Amino acid sequence: MLKRKALSAFGFFVMVLFSVQIASVQIAAAVDPEWQKKQEILFKEAGIKPGDIISTENWEKCEGLLPDSMVNWVKTGKMELRIGRLNFDIDFDDGWYEATKKNFGKFKLDKEENLLLSNGEFAEHVYGYPFPDVYDKMETDPDSGVKFMYNRQVVSRRLGNGYEQDWTIEWVGKDGLERSAQSIWHEYNYWGRQKPIPNPDKMRWRSIVSVARPYDMSGMCILTLRKLKGTEDELYVYVPAIRRVRRMSGANRCDPYLGSDMTVDDGNLWAGLTNSMKWRFIEERIGLIPMEETCADHAQKMTQLSDGTWRSPANQPAVKMCCEQKDCKVAPWSTSWAEGNMVWVPRRMFVVEALPLDPYYNYAKSIYWIDKQTHWISHKICWDKSGEYWKSSYCGPVCWEWGDGLKGVETPNIQVFVDEKTKHATYNVASGVRQGVQLFTYFNRPFSPTHFTVERLRMWSK
Repeated sequence: MLKRKALSAFGFFVMVLFSVQIASVQIAAAVDPEWQKKQEILFKEAGIKPGDIISTENWEKCEGLLPDSMVNWVKTGKMELRIGRLNFDIDFDDGWYEATKKNFGKFKLDKEENLLLSNGEFAEHVYGYPFPDVYDKMETDPDSGVKFMYNRQVVSRRLGNGYEQDWTIEWVGKDGLERSAQSIWHEYNYWGRQKPIPNPDKMRWRSIVSVARPYDMSGMCILTLRKLKGTEDELYVYVPAIRRVRRMSGANRCDPYLGSDMTVDDGNLWAGLTNSMKWRFIEERIGLIPMEETCADHAQKMTQLSDGTWRSPANQPAVKMCCEQKDCKVAPWSTSWAEGNMVWVPRRMFVVEALPLDPYYNYAKSIYWIDKQTHWISHKICWDKSGEYWKSSYCGPVCWEWGDGLKGVETPNIQVFVDEKTKHATYNVASGVRQGVQLFTYFNRPFSPTHFTVERLRMWSK
């Protein structure tokens, strides 16, 4: 960005216009011809190179590149890191940045940090980053943290008419895999879709998380209605055992999901209500993000089905897990060791703190490491209500190509949650074959708002 000197009123006005035009041009460059050169600079600054193995013998090499709790995993032999590189530009498509250019000055925050149009009305539809100029103000704008998180929220919902994700929950103890379940995440978004649709109920999005197996858990469904006005989520749970729908507090989204080490709000490491937290930008730094090696090699191409849905490929590999490998010497819950198929890639990251406004929220503080370019949360560190360190999590992203030239990092293929107090962990797996079931990712599902209502909740249990 241009640095402004003392100017006349007219000169200052011209400089502002010129600066905005320059910012727009920079934002519109979806394919960066310098991306490979910039990646090499990151390797040099981080003191690592592709093919490096970081383990107990040289754990100091990852200091500063991961949260301290994860560095300790490497130091104590619970995890090994194989350094890799991106073999493609992981950025979003040109259309996304063209839409972003139109958003300069279009949105603002109210005193409750809800996202509004500049005229004060609720933003019923958002496409492109709502705050495209925040990146130059992360250290000076007191609202930069929440603005960046709104940018992340919108870009992570470019999923067409409806989103569906098969995924597993797998409990891992000191002796390995204990049990598993399969869930399906369904979502209908008003923000993040290319074209606006009627939004009479004034929602940001609607979602249903359903349990498909095992039999004793099957049929349980959680409906979340997230409202434009930013008040507590409406949360409803269908319990098959009593065949009843129960209204729950929105705060229940931070309770353990199916008794695991994750919560519903932990989806993609953060699926909570953005304005329910006080966000603070801490710093920009180089960090390592985990990626399954084929996802680091190229964008994954989706296939269009007859109903217009875009589906992930059937041969997309799953991340390997130590608890399923013979003679694996790292922690049973680890997905990262020298012979595994996960690589760690250096990226520029923002570190952001979140403090809940609700005193009963289970995490008293969370720290997020977020990719500056893709807005992907790679690491999350949580503290309990007494202020003691509690959990560390990491999440591997997938960059998709779908639709009419659309491209972007939108969903994960692995999430790992480690509870350091109970010495227990939970996997979420979203690709490959798990429990004998092929897991798929679907964009542009032919959903409608009527599918996401209390009256239809029982339907999802069948």
